[in-house]
Amino acid sequence: MKKSIIKIALCLIAVLFAVSCGNNANSSTNPTINDTPKNLNVTYTFLNNGNDRIDVNTAANDNQIKKEVDLKITVSPTVSVDAKITEVTSTGIALEPTDFQLSKTSSITTGDEIRISLLSTGIEKLKSATKKTAIDYTLTIEFTTTSEDVENKTSTRDVAISVMPLQEITKTQIENMIKGVVSFYANGLNGASFNTSGFELKALGYDISATSDSSAITYSANNAAASLSLKIDSLALYNLGLNSPDYSSTTYSGKTANLVFKFTPKLGYCFANDIETIMTSGLKINLTLSASSWKD
Repeated sequence: MKKSIIKIALCLIAVLFAVSCGNNANSSTNPTINDTPKNLNVTYTFLNNGNDRIDVNTAANDNQIKKEVDLKITVSPTVSVDAKITEVTSTGIALEPTDFQLSKTSSITTGDEIRISLLSTGIEKLKSATKKTAIDYTLTIEFTTTSEDVENKTSTRDVAISVMPLQEITKTQIENMIKGVVSFYANGLNGASFNTSGFELKALGYDISATSDSSAITYSANNAAASLSLKIDSLALYNLGLNSPDYSSTTYSGKTANLVFKFTPKLGYCFANDIETIMTSGLKINLTLSASSWKD
């Protein structure tokens, strides 16, 4: 009797052990899968030092856009999305979604960059806008995915930007500013004198020969550039929307000093397309001495 009870107990233990092993095997080879659907979430950050403004020269016939808005996109979960502008709101001049352009509208993934720009229809509407005054806009961008891993397949984001119609600075205005100097001295208050009244803005530079030049004096090319810079009326710079020029690229060779003035516009201003090089190559004036020479 006792042996029968022991046999029954052993059998029960064996059964329980087998069931336990079977459960452990199932749990290791068939782990529970979390298949809870996810919601699409798309976020963005502004690039280029947080620039959120489009600058546009509405007076130009081409190359009107001077600055655009760039976004860096993050998509969660890791799926690809399409994007489109569905609405534009503003308290200023009204623009439509079709007046803006996204540089990328499909197969967008985390890390991609999207540029927001204006199309010609939007630029045309802004021709009547006040120059140098930013207009605030809110662009509603709808991101969508077809991924089966996402339950809510749409994520909508409002992107607040501004558009600045720029005041154009023309070639004639720059020429008149330099002509307005009339004359300046290489040493500031004396020495070789140079007359700017006939100045023309040329790619290779405008040539001016000195008057009252003395062979007994050697002139500093940098001092001559500083002298001209001081003679350019600060009010003229202000009225045109220009910062004080950088003339550090000035050089000399023998009897000729090559003055190079690099101008940059203030906020709300831009150069006309045909003179934009004076920001990089610079405005050039070649000063030639007849008797003396240059130094630095």
